[in-house]
Amino acid sequence: MEHIEIKKGINMYFIPDGKFKTFTASVLIYRKLSRGEVTKNSLVSAMLDKGSEKYADMRAIDMKLESLYGTNFYNHTSRRGECQLLRVGVDAVADEFLPKGENNQEKALELLFELLLKSAFSADALSVEKQNLRDAIEAAKNDKRSYAITRLLEEMCKDEPYGTNTLGYVSDIDAIDAPSLMRHYRQMLDESPIDIVFSGNFDMEAARDICQNRMAQLCERDARYPETEIKKEVREVCTVTEKMDVTQGKLCIGFRTNTDPVGDDYYALVVCNMIYGGSANSKLFNNVREKLSLCYYASTGIERYKGIMTLQSGIEFENFQKAYDEIFAQLDDIKKGNVTEHEFDAAIKTIEGSLAGRYDSTAAMEDYYASQIMLGTNMSIEDYIAKIKQVTLDDVVRVADSIQLDTVYFMEGEDAK
Repeated sequence: MEHIEIKKGINMYFIPDGKFKTFTASVLIYRKLSRGEVTKNSLVSAMLDKGSEKYADMRAIDMKLESLYGTNFYNHTSRRGECQLLRVGVDAVADEFLPKGENNQEKALELLFELLLKSAFSADALSVEKQNLRDAIEAAKNDKRSYAITRLLEEMCKDEPYGTNTLGYVSDIDAIDAPSLMRHYRQMLDESPIDIVFSGNFDMEAARDICQNRMAQLCERDARYPETEIKKEVREVCTVTEKMDVTQGKLCIGFRTNTDPVGDDYYALVVCNMIYGGSANSKLFNNVREKLSLCYYASTGIERYKGIMTLQSGIEFENFQKAYDEIFAQLDDIKKGNVTEHEFDAAIKTIEGSLAGRYDSTAAMEDYYASQIMLGTNMSIEDYIAKIKQVTLDDVVRVADSIQLDTVYFMEGEDAK
């Protein structure tokens, strides 16, 4: 991966791979996750493909994209630790696979920067997007599995920025109008760290020249990414039970991993998570779900930036205590080193396969390396795999022993006793 600094706080990164017929170019804008602006950021993202100085509306933009051999424009927000990341970019066909003189890369990048820097936030388009966002926030409750995890994180991190709902809040929508949203977006462009990441098959020099020229209008800014507080001490376990219109209970559990996200123990934590509940070969899947039939599903995931691990499961209401006890029995087994050779090897191979799969997509490669950039590790996929292969069972036991229960959330039926 090659790096060029355009100016302080604005950087370019290149991940060339000639085996692809396409390239991905992403502009990443980093904001501190906060209750005060999360709703605005969601609306900004939604508005970036609704019109600009050159293209009056979505139809004009879509026609332009089609003329560029089906170039895809994407715009969305995500959470990485206590950072809200706005990602805006294009997927386009590389010039070498098109008739001579087409210059698709230049045209696709010019469109990207037109929409990024010259978007027009019309009142009519914003009215539609405000209603779409309101509907999305309210509809999130309908997916009870996803909503249960959202509620777990809200309770677990209620005094931390990470507990903020990344979609936004209905109560904030009405106060946002087109002029205030545009002012907010201009502030984002003026003060946020920005990375531009290219992956796939592209002309590096031409890409550099276009990006440097179009970003020249922006000023220097603080080059530091928004920091994430990693809370390591659990003084009291929080237990929350909510009644909702469900026929299946949702048991979600939050843990503090107490593991440095950029230290060597993090790779042991990745393996530990995979053994515990990260795949179909995990202890939770094979024992709690398959052998004991105590849940419909059970899985775990880790949030590297925040230092937490979450568990989600679907259970019968009356099986709460049995499932709860067995879920912790499986974690205790790992802490005691009761991991079979098959469980350990399967975890390593699953992680290795997942990482190697990143090479199959320009977007997946961009996402992986963008994560490395933000962490400051800049580790290649090959080196990451090597780190995973170096993990021993003793390493897994050590990191497992550091995992602390923080919050238990249970969604039960309205008629449950």
